[in-house]
Amino acid sequence: MVTIAAGERAARITVAPIDDDLIEPLESVLLKLELAPGTTAGTLPPYAIGSPGRAAAIIVDNDSPRPACTTLPDGLFHLCQPGTNGFCFRLEASTNLVNWIGVCTNIVTDGAIHFVDPDARDFVNRYYRSLPEPNPPAE
Repeated sequence: MVTIAAGERAARITVAPIDDDLIEPLESVLLKLELAPGTTAGTLPPYAIGSPGRAAAIIVDNDSPRPACTTLPDGLFHLCQPGTNGFCFRLEASTNLVNWIGVCTNIVTDGAIHFVDPDARDFVNRYYRSLPEPNPPAE
């Protein structure tokens, strides 16, 4: 659990996988923004959790190759496409290839754009595109 301090836009969350000798399948990590337990509307300034309110990542065994685009065992979807390290991109999703919504902004590492869609289970069809992002958000 992490608390985002008043006046801040973000808080760092570290997921530290354990390196062992076992060969393991892909594992997913799903994060969700929520009000603190026991919080009532009268105790905090009013605010709303924006969209997206969830994020996901995968943990890949270091003895296994990186996965391609695939539906994961838990129903999430992993998008992977080649990219240049340091390139900032905006990822958008659509259910009809006409109306697009932004789902994340990130920077390419490991020579690829990686994105795990925490909402993939909610859609029969979902399409993705990545676009250059000239103004990345400050951390």
